[in-house]
Amino acid sequence: MTEQDDPNAGPWFSSLRLIAHDARRDFASIQQYLQVVGPEIDKRFDAVIEDVEARLDPEFHDMGDVYWEAEKAFGANPLEIHAHTGLMLVSRGVALSEIVFASIPMALFVDAEPLVYRGNHSWSRKMANLFYQTCLARPVSIADGAMAPITQLRDLYAHGYGRPHRKEEAEKLAAALHPHLGPAELTPEEDALGFTEAPYAFGRYSDYSPASGFKQDVFVPVVAELSPVAARRLLLLIEERVEAALLAASWGLKNPLDEATSKFVRFWVQEEAERKAQKEAREHRAAEKARRQEARREERAERRRLDRRNGLARQAEIRREAARDG
Repeated sequence: MTEQDDPNAGPWFSSLRLIAHDARRDFASIQQYLQVVGPEIDKRFDAVIEDVEARLDPEFHDMGDVYWEAEKAFGANPLEIHAHTGLMLVSRGVALSEIVFASIPMALFVDAEPLVYRGNHSWSRKMANLFYQTCLARPVSIADGAMAPITQLRDLYAHGYGRPHRKEEAEKLAAALHPHLGPAELTPEEDALGFTEAPYAFGRYSDYSPASGFKQDVFVPVVAELSPVAARRLLLLIEERVEAALLAASWGLKNPLDEATSKFVRFWVQEEAERKAQKEAREHRAAEKARRQEARREERAERRRLDRRNGLARQAEIRREAARDG
């Protein structure tokens, strides 16, 4: 983060530095996981392939047999490990960004809890983006550009296991992600880190093209699968947006910050009024329910008293009649 130059930065600045420090540490940890797991999986699988290839007679077995036996010996498909690792880590990156976006207001306000949290739930994505667009002295968007399709990819993986319901849904997401995956050629840095495959978001065999979409192939289902380098590039884009939010927040809040100057504030006040009205309505319904229950209890008690009185009167009448007959 390029810090602002104002020597009289507000008291929130030190808190933002702490948030930035923790965010950078956590993003670095995610990247390290990606850079360790991928090459280690490939290294171990290559060793299994060598072992299997040495045992199988090449006169009767081809490389397809070798890979099949190696996968069984290895215990998993390395491509699936890479796919789930990339999607899992991008999901963690999105979750981390949401945590940071929710933490920043805590540094800017004395008490931001009512603005960001409702019980155990944090603000909606819409309200979070409105905060950064309309409450800061230097507004920033946290939801446009690459963040929108990356978040959709996370949702698809978290709620649909990466499997779109329809091919059109996959093509729409692939088209949105494509500009942000970067060039097919690896950079010298990526090559030095051990990445070997080009970036893709729906598997190495999906053959997606912005011009023609996915190649028709009934044997290759359209499933979200990130290549390791694609996961790295998307994680870097998430981190860039977090850095942009931290930098914008370092300049503090808009002054004045009220309903006239901020759409977030207007929406929040409106939602607060609605929540208050709903709470009062619930309390009124609860009071009415309690009143009706009390009225029914009193009615039942009164019926019991009347029944007892009538029963006693009837007993007395029976005794009198018995006395006259005797």
